Amino acid sequence: MVRLLAPSFPRPPLFVTNRLHTYPCSAPADLRNRGRPTRRHRRAFFEVCAADSSQTAVTAAQEEKREDFDYQSACSGADVVRQFYSGVNNRNLSSVVDLIARDCVYEDLVFPKPFVGREAILEFFDKFMNTISKDLQFAIDDISEEDSSAIGVTWHLEWKGKEFPFSKGCSFYRLDVIDGKRQIM
Repeated sequence: MVRLLAPSFPRPPLFVTNRLHTYPCSAPADLRNRGRPTRRHRRAFFEVCAADSSQTAVTAAQEEKREDFDYQSACSGADVVRQFYSGVNNRNLSSVVDLIARDCVYEDLVFPKPFVGREAILEFFDKFMNTISKDLQFAIDDISEEDSSAIGVTWHLEWKGKEFPFSKGCSFYRLDVIDGKRQIM
């Protein structure tokens, strides 16, 4: 619904955009939804299940990994970002080291300057994880999957499985394949 600031303004037309076309909201739903990101989850990395009616839980899948296959380079950008959040939630920094590029820049507008380089970023997350309770977890609400080099994530924090007030966030990640591994830049 569009709310107008004053009744004298004309109501702007509502449009839904997909990759190449803009459709009026009155277009059939199947036409408007073409080209929207799909939620594909590779079982080799994660299982996604409903924690309750409005939440999504991401857990490591219980499948054997083949020794002769490089899973890291086969991961989509969304898979890498999910692995990153999983490592932070599990307080396992060693699992995210290879997901972060050596010259990665982590910028959070809460801090006056960005963290530059893998070591500075890992040091920040180490301090962060040691100062908050293990009951505080990131929960991914939505993640873009169409482009493996640019990933958008909306998330919120949960305390003991319940949404923490005023904790919604949005993060953007750039990824690139470096030495055969897809990494966060």
